[in-house]
Amino acid sequence: MIVVTGISGVGKTFTIRGFLSENPEFRYVRASEVLAEHGLPTRDLTVQQAARNQEVIMASISRLTVLFGSRLIVDGHAIVETVDGPVSATADVYDTLAITGIVTITDELEQLRSRRRGKPVPVRELDPLQLQMMEIAASSNWAGRIKVGFAEVKSGDLAAFAKSLEGFRRRSQ
Repeated sequence: MIVVTGISGVGKTFTIRGFLSENPEFRYVRASEVLAEHGLPTRDLTVQQAARNQEVIMASISRLTVLFGSRLIVDGHAIVETVDGPVSATADVYDTLAITGIVTITDELEQLRSRRRGKPVPVRELDPLQLQMMEIAASSNWAGRIKVGFAEVKSGDLAAFAKSLEGFRRRSQ
């Protein structure tokens, strides 16, 4: 399984869908869709709600990992924006999943601001660049802790995204 992280509005879904259009053998799941299927909130979360959401996501994804292995791409966050501020979403429960690599999608500050404009924002929103730096650090630390590959890829760079995934797959064999 490949985990793709990045702040809300960075272009994770755009990048993944672009990749999938040329690589249909991969299966794609968005953490926010898993939560919606379970009737769980994705905005204005308390820290406790964020923790519960992570447990539900992990349980759902673990079933898909059995079916799709390294061909599963999960679109989510390493940092969850809560009403109390950002918290790490990489709880220890994720360490049991068969993750082969983590990619963090990033972009320039003006692009981040533009894409996040008009979207619902948390009560204690941080500057998008600061939040992105937290996302990169949390994702990189997570990858190091579970000893898998990590890549930082600019939003929409399908060649770099594909190269990262291929590297993760080779490394896990």
